[in-house]
Amino acid sequence: MSWSQDEVQKAIAQVSLKASKNADFRKLALSNPSAAVREVVGKDIPTGFKLKLIEGDPQADMTVVLPALKVSEVSDADLEKVAGGVCAQACGGQAER
Repeated sequence: MSWSQDEVQKAIAQVSLKASKNADFRKLALSNPSAAVREVVGKDIPTGFKLKLIEGDPQADMTVVLPALKVSEVSDADLEKVAGGVCAQACGGQAER
């Protein structure tokens, strides 16, 4: 079963809200995030999906998840243009030297 991005965001918001008001639930959320989600949403997180909840100081901590690395190769023709000083678009297709 997959979740939409909206469902994920709603589930995290519900877990966060309940964990901010209930110490026992907070312990559950930190020790077993899947069980905490199941308790507030009523369904399991998708198989293979990893959820990690951590305690932090909102004044001093921030966790940012970077997107997947996208490696693109520059073509030999584009590399020649850069190395040779060609300014095709900005200079009307003429090389600057």
